[in-house]
Amino acid sequence: AGKVVMIRQEVVLGAPSRQATELALGVVFRLCRALLGAHWHPLSVNFTHAAPPDLQVHRRLFGCPLEFGSEFSGIVCLAADLDAPNPTGDPAMARHAQRLVDTLPRVNEASIGREVRNAVYLMLPMGRASCEAVAQGLGLSLRTMQRQLDEAGESFTDILSEVRRDLAQRYVS
Repeated sequence: AGKVVMIRQEVVLGAPSRQATELALGVVFRLCRALLGAHWHPLSVNFTHAAPPDLQVHRRLFGCPLEFGSEFSGIVCLAADLDAPNPTGDPAMARHAQRLVDTLPRVNEASIGREVRNAVYLMLPMGRASCEAVAQGLGLSLRTMQRQLDEAGESFTDILSEVRRDLAQRYVS
């Protein structure tokens, strides 16, 4: 089997409702299907909430294994699926989009705290939110990430504690 990708649906502020989570995943699923072709099927669609009594609509919409009570809400698929060329893609638009992306600010001192925080929110539920793993996920060396956090007046330990506290409050409410 090839590499697996998790497309996670996360709500950073507030507790997401079951309906909002399912709607968001339905939209992402339809977008992937539109871009990758009608033949595309993810390996699974995962939900943190419990399964509803009737799964007919879910099975009809997603057509793949459904996992309720999961550690995350999102779609799991093969990385190769996302690497496939888009048959409806426009090369000129792709170049234009790449130029726009290239103008976006990179991870820097001003946003490093936010970037680390976002990475911890995504990695912590899987037990992978180590300082090293977060730095690697951001494409930074451990020393560079720590230096940038220090320059921004933040620390990985403080961010990790803050995210743990926030997630714990969400899980018990």
